[in-house]
Amino acid sequence: MLGSAVMSEIFYRQGIPTERCLAVIGFPDATAIGVRTAPNLIRPAHMFRYLKQGRHEELKASVDYFIDREIENGFWKIPPEGDERYTTALDYFARSYAKFAALLEEEYIFNWLSWDGDNMLASGAVLDYGSIRQFAAKHDKYRYKDVDRYSASLAEQRGWARTLVQVFAQVMAFIQSGVKENLNNFKNADCVRVFDEAFVNEREQRMLWRIGFTPEQIAYLMNNARKEITDFDRSLSYFEDRKVSKGVEKLPDGFTHNPVFLIRNLLRLLPSYYLAQTISRFDETSGYMPDDIFCRIMAASYVGKKELTPTPATAAHVRNFQECYLRLVAALGGPFDLVLKTLQERSAVINHRHRITGDAVTWIIEEVMAMKGKIKVDGLQEAIDAFIDSQVLIPGKWQPVPPEKLNSNTLKSQLLQKIQQNLETYKESI
Repeated sequence: MLGSAVMSEIFYRQGIPTERCLAVIGFPDATAIGVRTAPNLIRPAHMFRYLKQGRHEELKASVDYFIDREIENGFWKIPPEGDERYTTALDYFARSYAKFAALLEEEYIFNWLSWDGDNMLASGAVLDYGSIRQFAAKHDKYRYKDVDRYSASLAEQRGWARTLVQVFAQVMAFIQSGVKENLNNFKNADCVRVFDEAFVNEREQRMLWRIGFTPEQIAYLMNNARKEITDFDRSLSYFEDRKVSKGVEKLPDGFTHNPVFLIRNLLRLLPSYYLAQTISRFDETSGYMPDDIFCRIMAASYVGKKELTPTPATAAHVRNFQECYLRLVAALGGPFDLVLKTLQERSAVINHRHRITGDAVTWIIEEVMAMKGKIKVDGLQEAIDAFIDSQVLIPGKWQPVPPEKLNSNTLKSQLLQKIQQNLETYKESI
């Protein structure tokens, strides 16, 4: 429960659509109640149940209730009645679900999406943190094991979000016509095309953010450098998708196939290297990072030497990645050193080496619970707040734990030290 509260607060402060847990109330018998909140706690499943049962009146009422809540909250602007009300709502669903799915994929956040819509908020937000994980790298083969089945994977979340939009198209058609059509009739609906376009657009913007570009730079590149963005995306995928030769590994809650590379490490360190080389053009290959260093700085510690053995193919991909990266820098048209300094400063925060993972949160909460009863409540809350602040990895908002809080001879300092140790220990995990 406490882990869900901490993780949801970190997500919320980073602008990730999510429910929040305002408080955790503990009881002497070791049970607890979480006070959860969101502007609209309706799930797709709350509406889909009436679709499955063919109950037109109840379906319309539930959808109207959700729409009205979104309007009252100031999120949607929708006509009060008529068919346009539902077609406009469908467009909102398509765009918000596309953005949500793209965010999950780019930020390596596992959220078990499924067509029944029970594991997310209908507004397109995270719900129920029991199986939510943030990975250190692209663990797109990870599957969570439930009682009798395995979850969708990170890469499959896009498809399930797309299917949810298709189901909403079926919902809106049923509401308007009174006839429940087959779901397959909506596989080519306009809202599905809207979803596909919005997904690509959001994913590309998120990728540019991870590199370290400012919102203004991202907007410029999205309008003027689409080829460069596509080329870089392709070059990034080669390294991001590489998996260790060991194969699938069993985990306590499922299985995964470990990635070879931690891309965030490369994105954090590359600008500093180019600045040291005083590189000023994308074709200054003499300033490129050598192949062995390039691979080594982002290789996970569990990767063996065999995985990093240089090959002509790898060398070509390393060179291509760097050229594509620098072509993006060049596309802005400004002085190389100024752009690289911006990327250096921003990517150091965005891709911080102690970014939380699901495993890290699990063990950090164990440390917090072990300290409960030994430390004053205010001190415990202050330590949790300091940890949360240190995980808001947004340039200008990031607040690392001050050295004086880590080094004082207090129980709060001891807890903060243990938190840092867990972040280091599980920085490469799921």
